[in-house]
Amino acid sequence: MIEKISIVIPYHGRLSLFKETLESLRKQSFKDFEVVISDDTDDTENIKMLIDSYSDLHIKYVKSSINLGAISNTLQGINNASNNFIHILHTDDILSPNCIQFEQELINKYPANLFINHIHHAFENEFYSNEHNEYKIECPKTSWLKSKIFTDCTVPSAWCFNKKILKDINFTKGEFAFVYDWNFLFSVLVYLYKNELTFIEIPQGYVGWREHSDSESTKGILTCFTEWKRLALLMANELQECGILNKKEIKRVLKKSEKCRIKRIIKDYEKNKKNFKLPQDVLFKYYWKLLLKFIYSKEKQPASHRIIYRILGFKISKKSTKNYKKCSIKNSKVPLIIDGDFYNLKNFPIKAKNYQLQSDAYTIPSLCIVIQGPIVKENDFTLETCKIYKKIFNNSETIILSTWDTEDKKYLKNFEAIGVKVLLSKAPDFAGRANLNYQILSTMKGLKEGEKLGCEYAIKTRTDQRFYSTNLSRDLFNLLKIYPPSPNYNMHSRLVALSFNSFKYRYYGISDMFLFGNTQDMLKYWNSPLDTKKYEEYKTIKQKDLWQQYCSETYIASHFLKNIGVTPEYTLKHTWKIYKDLFIFIDKEILDMYWPKYTNLDSRWRLFRPNMLEEMHHSDWLNLYLNDDFFIKEDIELLIPNIGEN
Repeated sequence: MIEKISIVIPYHGRLSLFKETLESLRKQSFKDFEVVISDDTDDTENIKMLIDSYSDLHIKYVKSSINLGAISNTLQGINNASNNFIHILHTDDILSPNCIQFEQELINKYPANLFINHIHHAFENEFYSNEHNEYKIECPKTSWLKSKIFTDCTVPSAWCFNKKILKDINFTKGEFAFVYDWNFLFSVLVYLYKNELTFIEIPQGYVGWREHSDSESTKGILTCFTEWKRLALLMANELQECGILNKKEIKRVLKKSEKCRIKRIIKDYEKNKKNFKLPQDVLFKYYWKLLLKFIYSKEKQPASHRIIYRILGFKISKKSTKNYKKCSIKNSKVPLIIDGDFYNLKNFPIKAKNYQLQSDAYTIPSLCIVIQGPIVKENDFTLETCKIYKKIFNNSETIILSTWDTEDKKYLKNFEAIGVKVLLSKAPDFAGRANLNYQILSTMKGLKEGEKLGCEYAIKTRTDQRFYSTNLSRDLFNLLKIYPPSPNYNMHSRLVALSFNSFKYRYYGISDMFLFGNTQDMLKYWNSPLDTKKYEEYKTIKQKDLWQQYCSETYIASHFLKNIGVTPEYTLKHTWKIYKDLFIFIDKEILDMYWPKYTNLDSRWRLFRPNMLEEMHHSDWLNLYLNDDFFIKEDIELLIPNIGEN
């Protein structure tokens, strides 16, 4: 059977430009293709009138919910496509006359290649195609995953792919609003690499990408810039796990990536200064570059600090450039507004010597703090964390560092010198999904040591996170006094879980970052068998199910329920009943949590709209605790897209 192509167009406005897009489809030399328009605007009447004027195209119109969002609206179109091969086309982009014909020929010739990528041509007003029947079969590792994914530019309108690939990849992780296309392309490339597949790359000439001030990427350039930094770090970490890049190469590509993105954002800023302001760190680099240009020019220039004052609009110290940067971050225009959102800065001391507070809790049961994971040496993060915890817990509690036997033995002596109990484990033969087996082994070893030392209660946390709350132990024990355990379970006390990363609509999705409770209960919670499921076994699982019930958090919590004689039902109703009966959820603000990973955003999952990443906050848990009738949204399935389904 000959595979055919469906052109999926997620419509979100710009009717005049969209007419040019449809006109480019009308001019295609190859006519046997389907057009699917997924519309999430309220401009139904005008869009239908335009579609009627293109009756010669095989157009299927799909009406989506208003403002459904870029990802969901695109998936809506894909799910309604009749053909297996999909070419996404945005409403402001254009295809050359022979684009679909060339793609169809390649699909017929190489049916096993799941992905075609065009090198797109950027234009503003007129698109002049330069077609030539050239292409190359590309290995993802050779150029894209080594460097191009971090520096080059790609757009969804440049892709043609078999939609069955959507069933095998996870590209919604991290919830990216602007760089979801990069996230998707990266996930595809990793999938192709792991399955030893190639893809077809077509040189410039067939796809025109329009640059204009009204584009979503231009209007949201600041958010796009922030998201890209987070995604680049996620990509680098995954490529290191795959063995494609080593630490030295990662450092190089991240530096190159940031330089490339800063260059792009400054370019957009110089074109459109009135519409947005640069992030403060980029603003400093931009004006510092101008300053150097002024200083080294032949013309007589005023003093450097006067130039900076004139540009930034506030006084700064003459002493050092460090003061310039610090001042630009702290004293820029208040309130700080970026892309319609308020931004607020929060600072934490890096070193323990600058943490001058001590807890006033002196009469608490014996407690151990188990810190598990690889040591973070940058800024002596893990070591300084232990020193701060010594102050928080008044040197009276047991701090256990459970890490790996590959750590630097000389560096470990720094922990032992301040009274930290250091435990070393051999790495598991198989890491498990999301390094789950590492976490189980190191946590269990730390808890067993706490039990051996006679610690009645335990806190489980991570080496890459820090809590600054001065009276943390006092507050945790007070919560156990207020909320006694349910008599229906064999538990000494409730377990106190963290709202951060505990997603409300994930089955038994208790965050594995932090947990507090009776040591015996903690041992039951973490006493899970090691994960033996191979990567290939997850390929057949739907994206929704993978997110909702096959994540590491669900794996651990499900085995905990079995350990206390409860059979998991894998429903939201049973999940929330377990939360009501066995747990207390606290917000990360109670802990004064700091996690320097992936992003500098403090509220990384808070979107102020219904979404599948809503967390189980303390107020949500309190509502469950006080009420027997759980309100579960009937349309919650809309928040968890059925990726890849027809």
